[in-house]
This record gives sequence, structure tokens and C-alpha cells, in this order.
Amino acid sequence: MNPLRRALQSLKTHQAGPWRLVVSPDPNRFPGALPRENEREWHMKLDAKSNLDDYEENGLLFSYASNDTAKGSSSKAGQPMATEWVRIVGDGSRKTADGRTINDLLREELRNFPSYPLHDARSAEKVAEDMEKRLGEIARFERVEDIPSPSPK
Repeated sequence: MNPLRRALQSLKTHQAGPWRLVVSPDPNRFPGALPRENEREWHMKLDAKSNLDDYEENGLLFSYASNDTAKGSSSKAGQPMATEWVRIVGDGSRKTADGRTINDLLREELRNFPSYPLHDARSAEKVAEDMEKRLGEIARFERVEDIPSPSPK
């Protein structure tokens, strides 16, 4: 299972609070980091436990979107959790069949994430499959172990 799919599987978990999709650097302001020639990269994770101020305190330039459609009743809700960071890497100029770059797709995911139906496992699985398929058309996914996660408050 690739790192993005592993992270997105968490969407099937009911949370007491909203899921947040966090992307760094902010694709609304930056076209991705340039770690190697001809490559751009972004980092993405799902977080239902951290205070977003902690990301700023760690110096991350990020954007996020919240979705509370998976909110469970107190008896169904699991402990708040956060996934590991996933590195999304690709040629910044490569485009999907309909002409979108990775940056375009990430902006679109952030815009649409609040309305995704995450109320049951089947719907969450469909969201995960669609997101992985769209991004996977022009990007690869890697595990990130060197980005610190903010401490929960």
C-alpha cells in the first residue's frame, strides 16, 4: 500500500472533531518545493488532533481544509489522530489528461475536501480512491519521516 493510500485509509475512522487535510507548502501561494532539479514536492497529511497554530510555530507554510462529515457520536468516535506526512513528488509542469498540474490538483482537493462525504466507510473509501487516482496520474508518493508533527494541545 502506498503512503498516500495508507494515510487516506484513516478517513474511514469516526472522529470527535473534524478531519483536516494539511498541505505544505501552501499550493495557493507556492508551486511546490524544489528538492531536486525538474521536481517539485509537497507534503500532505490528515490531522484530527493537532492545533493548527502548532504548524505555524514549527515554521510550516501550509494550507488546510476541514471536514466534519465523519464526526461520530461520542460512543463511535475514536481518539483524535493524525497520519504521517506523505511526500507528493512530480514534475511541476506535467499535466493530467484534462490539463491540470499537481499544484492545481492540490488546490482543488483543499477546496473540495470540506464537502467530501466521510460519514461511512464506503464513502470515505471512494474519496480515498478518487484522490489517489487523480494525484497518482502525475505524481508519486513517498513516506516522510523527517518533518516534525506539532504536539497536540
